[in-house]
Amino acid sequence: MVTTHYRRVLSRRTVLRGAGSIAIALPFLEEMTTRSVYAAQPDPPARAINLFFGLGVPKQLQAGGFTESLAPLQAVADKISMIRGINQYESDGPENNHFDGAGAAFVGAEPQTVSVAGGPSLDQVMLNELYPGGPGTLITTLMMGSFFRRKLESDLSLTRFVHCWNEDGTPVDLPIETPAALFERIFGKGPVSEGPEDIKARHYERSVLDSVLDQYEYYQGATAGLGGSSKAKIADHLDKIREMEKKLFPEELPCETPMAPGDLPLLHGQDVDAGGGGPTLEINEWTAHWQLMADLYALAMQCDVTRFGMVMFQSAGERIKLQGDYDYNGTTVTFDDPAHSVGDGGSHEYWHAYNPSSPHPEMLWHTHYIMSQLVYFLQRLDDPAYPDENGGTLLDNALITMASELGNGNPHDVESVFHLIAGGNERFKLGQIIDVNRSGTELYSTLVHGYGIDRTVGTQSAFGGDIDEILA
Repeated sequence: MVTTHYRRVLSRRTVLRGAGSIAIALPFLEEMTTRSVYAAQPDPPARAINLFFGLGVPKQLQAGGFTESLAPLQAVADKISMIRGINQYESDGPENNHFDGAGAAFVGAEPQTVSVAGGPSLDQVMLNELYPGGPGTLITTLMMGSFFRRKLESDLSLTRFVHCWNEDGTPVDLPIETPAALFERIFGKGPVSEGPEDIKARHYERSVLDSVLDQYEYYQGATAGLGGSSKAKIADHLDKIREMEKKLFPEELPCETPMAPGDLPLLHGQDVDAGGGGPTLEINEWTAHWQLMADLYALAMQCDVTRFGMVMFQSAGERIKLQGDYDYNGTTVTFDDPAHSVGDGGSHEYWHAYNPSSPHPEMLWHTHYIMSQLVYFLQRLDDPAYPDENGGTLLDNALITMASELGNGNPHDVESVFHLIAGGNERFKLGQIIDVNRSGTELYSTLVHGYGIDRTVGTQSAFGGDIDEILA
């Protein structure tokens, strides 16, 4: 007589559910896969994230590889490839190229207006082609970013800060720009359209984790069928969520008097840059704000709450003015942009005044700081505590495409626009600097073709074939 033993298999998207709409997804556990020890490792789900930063990296700085202003990229150099020589000539329309270049990022076509792209972004092409019935995640497309430049007279100028576009070029959504709102979106406390004041009005009386205590105790018990390592991972995972929550809601919870969600001191909203001169930011405040948002977004991906979206560090044509000390590998640089700015534009004017033979030091350090913060996000995706089914990290498996708006500042050109790729689950060559002379359309189309999608992303006339140099 043969006795067959059955092992409890949990859903890849198992969640702890609490009161109201709170749903806290679990990290991947070994009980979530059905494969035997003799079977091939399953492919992880397809994911695509567009990672954007404003202004760009002049081609002369790109020529040095992961050195000088791009030195922070060395920390993940074996898991990324910089693709040099990508142009966006098809986007060079009648509008200011801050709009056109930013609107062409991840799209490869000239925007229809400053608020409507010329077609779908590559992440939405992948979403619609690979998941025609939807990806089955709590959030279909998650968009977040710290951004400020958004107005041109009466126009909202969405191409400056939206980088996920529908088939008809309309924006998928607006990015979430505060940690409190992002926390609420991930944990289902309210729709993304709610503003900061709406969030403040719904005081927290207790931690979100209190709502899922019953489910947590169930999974820690004998009847759930989880092993000791999985139980420990769940406990560590919830501790991580609680630490993020404490940063946003510093009062001890529960408390007798409900406290409104805490706001970091960074200003946000439509009026923050109403005059066009750019906000003055303390670098430590901006760093804390960005890194908390990066932690939250990475957590949403690690728990399979979302698979598609965008992460933006700053908007196109940014005029941010930094103040304070920036520490990197034992070197301290003191920013004082309001005193050093050329005109009233801060980083924007440094960048436009770039001279390869005599670069403005503030421009070089601004670029360095931007790269360090983008690398912070990439490293959060590379957390081995949250492995995929195949044992790799999100940085190994998700398609991450990094892009900016322009190539060089003075002429507002769209030649040699900075691009970087990561992940793709061994579909692409990584750990390299690859020189090509190709269009954004060809790059984005090659990336989706790597997933077996037979479509051109961008301007059809600009597609002359795949970029074979990047295909594994």
